[in-house]
Amino acid sequence: MMRTEPNSFRLSSSLEDAQHGKRFVINGGSFAGIRTAHGILKQIPTARVTLINPSSQFFYNIASPRILAKSSAFQPEQYLINIPNLLARHDSTLFRFVEGLATAIDEQHRVVKLANLDKIPYDYLIIASGSTTQPTEGLDSDMAPWKARQDGQTLECMMESQKNIAAAEYIVTCDAGPVGVKFAGEIADVLRKDGKNRSVTLISGTTTILPRVDERVGRHAMAILTRQGVKVVRESKVVLAHRDISSSKGTINLQEGTTMSSDCFISTTGLLPNNKFLPSHFLDEQGWTKVDMYLRAVSAVATNENLSRVYAIGNIVAYQPRTVRALNEQLPVILATLEADLHAMSPGEKLSLTYPPSPITSIMIPIEDSAGTGLIFGMVPWELVIWLIKGRNFLIPYIHRFLSW
Repeated sequence: MMRTEPNSFRLSSSLEDAQHGKRFVINGGSFAGIRTAHGILKQIPTARVTLINPSSQFFYNIASPRILAKSSAFQPEQYLINIPNLLARHDSTLFRFVEGLATAIDEQHRVVKLANLDKIPYDYLIIASGSTTQPTEGLDSDMAPWKARQDGQTLECMMESQKNIAAAEYIVTCDAGPVGVKFAGEIADVLRKDGKNRSVTLISGTTTILPRVDERVGRHAMAILTRQGVKVVRESKVVLAHRDISSSKGTINLQEGTTMSSDCFISTTGLLPNNKFLPSHFLDEQGWTKVDMYLRAVSAVATNENLSRVYAIGNIVAYQPRTVRALNEQLPVILATLEADLHAMSPGEKLSLTYPPSPITSIMIPIEDSAGTGLIFGMVPWELVIWLIKGRNFLIPYIHRFLSW
């Protein structure tokens, strides 16, 4: 049976549809989905919005490196927020939340199908399903929920991961991007303070760490990790990781033929699109949703009226970077597009807002409670600045502000 929160409404008849406005269905309850729901309800007064998500909890995954490394740093209620409560200020007759997993889209009948066999009709569909990682699902490494799990078991898996990490003597993590660097630094901070004979190793596939960011930031991060006692293995990649069931010890095979042992192996490698419910003709070769400059979903098959009512926003779109800042730039565009399409405006004449991805000019990377690096308007700031802005609490007190519109 489909589960809904208290501020939900029953599916309306066609007469009620005409009286109350068009149905906007958003699939995905993270930053993109929640903020788009706020925006539609604010800017289109007659809109009726349905938000679908596998869990009723929003997961603030930005803080996941510290949450995993330091189980006492935050309480679950600080990083898992009830989604209906986040949208409770809106008219309950115009918004509802559906807890369920989307499994397919029926484009001909404009219906989203759920795992429990329920069907959610739409006039306009916004894909905001975001991304996941292999470790989030317990694949290719020990469990590490860097993202919200599609089965709704984020908290349970987080607690299991925290327990395993806390008990491990030799911890290995791979991929020296921002998440990997943050996590290695947080773990090193714990190891240094507990005074036990434990170690953390970070494996980088390149000659540097943070290879996609300004090289000055990578050098600064390397200096901090070295100071913390993190062993960094560069120009190497993990080709296989497996665990001996009898001893619970892990073995990691590297591409150059060497092996490493670990009690806990956590991968932080790239993002994967949450796209299993999407028709393949909406996807590029990597599985991300193709969109035009107005954030309308682009299909590989002939365009028709049904397909023109599908849109995408956030991590799921085939644009980089996939950041909260990029979402800030996408939101005004998709809202303007929805309003234009709702009123049958001509895209060429009426729409002036488009989404051209912007380069990364600012990034903040906390590496422990009191240290970090980053780039702010082209300059590498003092570690104290990173701590003051983000490192103290990963901006958790500002979650509600980030999710508003």
